[in-house]
Amino acid sequence: MTIAPDEVSEGGEITFAWTGADLWRSTLREDLQYAYRLDGGEWSLYSGNMIRSFEDLDVGAHLFEVKARDLAFNEDPTPAMMPFHVVPQVWRSPWFIGLILGFVVITGFLITRIIVRDRKLRQANEDLASANETQLLQSARLVSLGQMTAGVAHELNQPLTVVETTAGDIYLRLMEGMPLETDELREMMENVRGVVDRMAGTVDHLRVFSRDVSEEPRQAMDVNEVIESGLRLMGTQLEKHGVNLVLDLSDALPKVWGHPHPLEQVVLNLLSNARDAVDDRAEIEEAGYDKRIHIQTRAENNAVVIEVEDNGIGMDETIRQRIFEPFFTTKDADRGTGLGLSIIYAIVRKHDGQITVESEQGVGTMFKVVLPVVA
Repeated sequence: MTIAPDEVSEGGEITFAWTGADLWRSTLREDLQYAYRLDGGEWSLYSGNMIRSFEDLDVGAHLFEVKARDLAFNEDPTPAMMPFHVVPQVWRSPWFIGLILGFVVITGFLITRIIVRDRKLRQANEDLASANETQLLQSARLVSLGQMTAGVAHELNQPLTVVETTAGDIYLRLMEGMPLETDELREMMENVRGVVDRMAGTVDHLRVFSRDVSEEPRQAMDVNEVIESGLRLMGTQLEKHGVNLVLDLSDALPKVWGHPHPLEQVVLNLLSNARDAVDDRAEIEEAGYDKRIHIQTRAENNAVVIEVEDNGIGMDETIRQRIFEPFFTTKDADRGTGLGLSIIYAIVRKHDGQITVESEQGVGTMFKVVLPVVA
C-alpha cells in the first residue's frame, strides 16, 4: 500500500492506492477484492476498487487499514496499515500564531516608541519655533531702537542743553562773585530736576521697550497712549524727514488686552515703513509733493481699529500679497531685512487681532490693525 504524502494539511485531500496477491495463487491479482476502514471504524464492503481518497479530515493522527479477500472468501487476517497525520494549516499552527503575536507585539512596541518620539519631536520643534519667534521679536525691538536713534538723541539732547546752560550760568556767577538769590536758585534747580526726570523717563522707556514681555501677563491698555508713547520716540525723526503727521485719535476708545510695548513696536514699524514710502515717492516726484502720514483710531464692532495711512510710493498686487512673508522685502539690503512686517503680523496675532493692508502703486498704502476690546 502506498500513500502520498504521509502528511496532509487541514482541509486538503489524501489518496491511498494499493494492490494485493494470493500467496496460494488460487485467485488472480485482478480478481482479489478489498475492504478498508479509517481510524478503526466500520469496514467497507468488499470490492475490486484499489484506490480511496479522503478530504477535510480532522487535525491529528489517523490510521488507514485495508484487507484482501480471495474468490473462496478467505480474508487476510493481517490488514495492511498506514498511519498518517493531518496537520493544521500554517496560519493555524501554534508556532505561526506565536510568530504573528510576537510580530504584533514588537510592531506595537515600535509604533508606540515612534509615536512617543514623534510627539517629543513635535514638542521640541514647537518649543524651538516659539524660542526663535521670541528671539526674532526681541531682535526686531532692538532694530527698532536703532532706527529711532535720531529721535532718542533729540529727546536727550534738549534736556542736556537746559542742564548745561543752567550749570554754566551758576558757575559764571560764582566765579564773578555775582549775587544769586535763593528763590532764583530754587527755580533754576527745579528746572534742572524737571529735565532730568524727562531724560530718566526716556531712558526708562527705552529699557522697558527692549525688554522681553512674552511671559508677562496681559493688561488692559489704552491704544492712544501706546501711539503717543511711540511718537515720543519717532516724532522728531518724522519731522526731520519733512513728514506732515496727522493724528485723528478717538477720545472714547475702549481698552484692549495685551502688552503695550510690543504693540508700540507695531506702531513704530508701521510709521517707519510709511516714512520710507513717502521718502521713496519724494525722490521721483516733482517739487511740491507733500509727505503725509495719517494715524487714526476708532471703536468699531467690539474692537479698536488703528489705521496708518501714507501717500507714499505704494505697491502692486503681487507685492501686497507677499508683504507679510518673512524675509520678503523690496528694500535694499542696508534698509531692511524683510522681517518687520512678518513680526508685526505675529504680534497682532498674539493679541488675537488682525492686520490687513490696502495699497495702490503711486498713490499710497493703508495698514489696518483690529484688536478685540476687553470684555
